[in-house]
Amino acid sequence: MNRLFIPMLAMTFCWLLTACEENSGNNFDACNQKADQTPLLTNVSDILIIPAYQDLSQRIAQLSEAVNNFVAAPSESTLAATRSIFKTTYLSWQRAAPFEFGPAEAVFLKSTINNFPLNETVLQDNLNKGTWNLDAAGTYDKGLPALDYLLYGVASDDQAIVTYFMNTPNAKKYLTDVVSQVKGKVDQVVSDWTKDYRAKFIANTGTAAGTGLSLIINSLNEEYEYIKRDKLGIPSGVVTLGFTNPTKVEAYHSGLSLELLNEALNASEQYFLGKNGIGLDDYLNEVDAMKNGEKLSSVIKAQYQAARNAIQQISSPLSEAVDKQNSVVQTAYTQLVKQIINIKTDMPSVLCVAITYVDNPSDSD
Repeated sequence: MNRLFIPMLAMTFCWLLTACEENSGNNFDACNQKADQTPLLTNVSDILIIPAYQDLSQRIAQLSEAVNNFVAAPSESTLAATRSIFKTTYLSWQRAAPFEFGPAEAVFLKSTINNFPLNETVLQDNLNKGTWNLDAAGTYDKGLPALDYLLYGVASDDQAIVTYFMNTPNAKKYLTDVVSQVKGKVDQVVSDWTKDYRAKFIANTGTAAGTGLSLIINSLNEEYEYIKRDKLGIPSGVVTLGFTNPTKVEAYHSGLSLELLNEALNASEQYFLGKNGIGLDDYLNEVDAMKNGEKLSSVIKAQYQAARNAIQQISSPLSEAVDKQNSVVQTAYTQLVKQIINIKTDMPSVLCVAITYVDNPSDSD
């Protein structure tokens, strides 16, 4: 997106053996490129990844304080304050979610923070027993979905929720334990990125699996398919034989699903664009990547906008729209699907990077 870096990359992308003008079109051999990837990796780490985790850490610290105030003195006002920072935290998570590699992968950050839909039966069993293990892998009883249920779904109205917490000590403990676990893992990721991992990531150039460019392209694709499938495809019934699943939307009880979906799609696009700096779009332009007579980067940007436009036609809450506006929701899903071949097939191919994560069976839908 940003063209300020072009003079520097113009020299690094015009390889020693061939003049730039001889490599226009689709005959460019990206596998033999000698481009300096440092500007791209530096921008992604310094402008996107580290700030996203730092913002998330700050939000969770505020959430922890709000939860402690609510637990100490349950009231409608402390509940409202907690819900407010819960929302900003959930939105902040969407901007950090794509970067599930390195430090985040090491602590299973995504499965800790946002395994949805919540298994309410398991959570209630935990509360009834008075014991729980939030560190158990692959469970759906913790993170932001658990907070969504506890702050919005344990009773029919705000006063009833306040009364529930006043009379249920285990719920207070569960609420604070969930926030404490999330806070600890996010803080660890911030520490790891800023201390050691940033330098290793920037120095990890090349196109092989596990290099910085490979991690960017794979994590972008994996998160995009998660957006397509889990946030929209499963609730809409597209990937479940036409049976809608309104309770399987993200943030079902708070009704934040559409806001989170939009934020996640915007975060995905910003990842591709490198925000205001060097991104994959610039990288594609420098290798002259084309599709159907257009720049591949332009095709990808246009499809992001088409998907955004389609999502904006959906009325909130998404849990109701999947039934009341099912054709509109499915149209939005179709627009999301159209991007897959651009970013998962065309872009990795021209940049000579393999997709290495394991596909979900519905990912080709």
